[in-house]
Amino acid sequence: PGESTWYARWIKGGVRPWWSLEMASFEGQVHFFIWTRANFRRIIEGQLYAQYPGVQVIEAPDYTRLISADPEEWGIWGCDFKHTAQDPLPIKTYVEFGLDKVQKEPEQVDPLANLVEFMSSVGKGEYIWLQFIIRVHKGEKYHKLNAKGKPYTWMDEAEEFVNEIRKKTRETYIDAASGEERPGFPNPSKGQMEKMAAIERNVSKQGFDVGARCVYLAKPDKFNPIIITHMIGLFKPFSTEGWNGINSSAWLKRFDDYPWELGVEKLKDHYREKLVEAFRRRQFFYDPFAYGISPDEAMVMSTEELATIFHVPSRAIETPGLVRILSATGEAPPNLPT
Repeated sequence: PGESTWYARWIKGGVRPWWSLEMASFEGQVHFFIWTRANFRRIIEGQLYAQYPGVQVIEAPDYTRLISADPEEWGIWGCDFKHTAQDPLPIKTYVEFGLDKVQKEPEQVDPLANLVEFMSSVGKGEYIWLQFIIRVHKGEKYHKLNAKGKPYTWMDEAEEFVNEIRKKTRETYIDAASGEERPGFPNPSKGQMEKMAAIERNVSKQGFDVGARCVYLAKPDKFNPIIITHMIGLFKPFSTEGWNGINSSAWLKRFDDYPWELGVEKLKDHYREKLVEAFRRRQFFYDPFAYGISPDEAMVMSTEELATIFHVPSRAIETPGLVRILSATGEAPPNLPT
């Protein structure tokens, strides 16, 4: 909804809905949020209650507005994230962690464990905000059409990627009779077969454009530079050698802090202000927030990948900063007879 016709897009100014999946640490207390349009609220609540009957969903105030986040009062550092390889190649998902099979909770290895533990490690006067801004993928980042004259999407990129791997598996040979070079039979290695299968499995699921962003805020006397090091490698547990990964980029990471960089602190404050504003507005795909990663560099991720990096944590995560409620409450169903 919002851009189903050219009239809705170009005359009425409609845009495709986007969501923000967020994790936030308030002085070590970790919370999960979903930012969405008001008319999607019941749909999201219904899905959460269906999958987690004991969950409690409440409308929360915008936590990003509860502190000033003024660079004159706060130390601020932040960055965006992007893929290290082509989008169709998946990151390490819950399937590789073995969570697609039934396991006893003490034996589970929740992929969010390291991330939640890191966010709960901050102390008094420190905050970490993490968001994944998502929308349905329709191929805008590629700016071209496929062979059928339709928008080029990550499925077209996946097809080209798999064909490239297949070509590499065909070793050429010299025909003894004619002396001509001819392609041989495909002979893929185990790694090549696994890579092609992973790509095809990944793009068979619904794809989303994803803009990921993380911000660290602390009082000047509490600002800890070590947190920045952890933020840069925040998604290392989801990266796999030879496959895909998620790397940090843009915003405050662009500065090298050389002593000869004149006026750099004033420029940094400008970026800090824009970074906080972009986070508060949950904005990634539209101008004027062009200081971070370009929308053309946004990640395209499947529902499997998204479910890996953002989900309700299992009880295998026993981080003290992740407090669970002991009881659930809910409104009366709308179809209750009176």
